[in-house]
Amino acid sequence: MGEISSQMGNLISLKGLGRGMDYLEKIHERSYEILKHIDEICQKNNIPYFLMGGSLLGAVRHKGFIPWDDDIDLGMVREDYERFIQIWKDTTNYSLIEFRKNKDYANVY
Repeated sequence: MGEISSQMGNLISLKGLGRGMDYLEKIHERSYEILKHIDEICQKNNIPYFLMGGSLLGAVRHKGFIPWDDDIDLGMVREDYERFIQIWKDTTNYSLIEFRKNKDYANVY
């Protein structure tokens, strides 16, 4: 599946925080903003998605993010994912990196 990532300019400001909890709190805040953006697109276009892995565990067990987790795990069935990548438009804040369109992206699945 594709990976939604924030523009590097937004993450560079996090570099000075080191790898402590302040760093992870900033990652969680940014991850939540990314999730809201994805949810807005999916709601507007009737595209179902679901949390998986650590994101699902964090939502259930921690009522948010797992304190040490630093990524977002989302899933969609193939048909919905294909619609999502067709609808997606890059913005100044977010870009879609999709393995079929970016040859430098390693498809791990």
